[in-house]
Formats: sequence, C-alpha cells, structure tokens
Amino acid sequence: IKVVGHDHLDVAGSYKNIGTVLYRQGKFDEALVQYQKCLDIETRVVGHEHPDVAASYHGIGNVLQEQGKYEEALQKYQNCLDIQTGVYGQDQPDVADTRNNIGVVYEKQGKFDEALQEHTKSLDIRISVFGHMHPDVASSKENLGLVHKKMGKLSEAKQLFTEAAEIRRKVLGADHHLTKKSEKLAAT
Repeated sequence: IKVVGHDHLDVAGSYKNIGTVLYRQGKFDEALVQYQKCLDIETRVVGHEHPDVAASYHGIGNVLQEQGKYEEALQKYQNCLDIQTGVYGQDQPDVADTRNNIGVVYEKQGKFDEALQEHTKSLDIRISVFGHMHPDVASSKENLGLVHKKMGKLSEAKQLFTEAAEIRRKVLGADHHLTKKSEKLAAT
C-alpha cells in the first residue's frame, strides 16, 4: 500500500487472496470483509464490467452460499454471470462454473427445476469447451444426478452417476477420490 497506494489492482488482489484463505478456513464473516475491500477497489479502478469484478462477486457468492444466505448468494452469482457473459459470451468455462454454483444454490433451496436448468446449461458449456471426457463434465453430470435423486428420479440419477464415474475413471484413474465418490453414488 505504501508503494502503490490503496486503489491499485495488486492491493485488490491481495485482499481477494486473503478472502480466499479465510473462506477456506471457514471464517466467512472475515472473508466477506476482504472480498468487499477487493470489490470496492476493483470497481473504482476498472469499473463494473471487468472479469476481476466478476471473480469478486463469485467469491462473495461462495461465502454467502456457505452461510446459507441463498438469495444474497444468487444475486452475487447473477452479478458475476452478467459480467462474464457480457465480456466472454455464453460458452466459457467461468460461465459454466457460475451456472453450476447457481444450480447448487437452487438445489439447496429445493428449487429443483431451476437447479436442473442451470446444471444442464453448465454441462452443455463444459461439453462444448472441453469435450465429453473431462473432470468438469463429470462434475456437472454428478450434480445433475444429485438433483434427480432429490426429486425421486432414481434411474436418471443412477445413469448420471454412472456416466460421471466412467469419465472420472478414464481421466483421473480408478483410485482418485472423486472417482470413488461417483462410483459410490452410482452404487446406491
């Protein structure tokens, strides 16, 4: 701060990094403070329509989701998504990640149709960008399976879990913890 001053992207990045560490430590209130400091600097320096600002909204959304503040999390994810699609368009991995997180929030709220819609969009983007055999595609299939399972659509869920396990087995190996997780889900 002494060298570059408060309104510098390096300072904002430091706040974001601190927020991420605090988030991973489960110190959500402290993480929000750091992410907000970052966001304040970024919007002053680069404006509102910038990928760094989108990433800050995404981080804040993650914290709010962990705190069970689902409506607030959805708003932050939507802010993020609006920026991402404005900057990158629809078919971009960050857009898929944000849609995935929106789907997770809807699932936690019991809004299963909305969750399926977002997870399906995320899956479509991931297949378009990465092809069918990618760990992120497996994650999307697993998330879709979890929603189907909660809806009582067990055969659809089992099929998606099986597909996720197959992808993970081929890409990550049979001993990887995510492969084992998908296989366990497929066996239920």
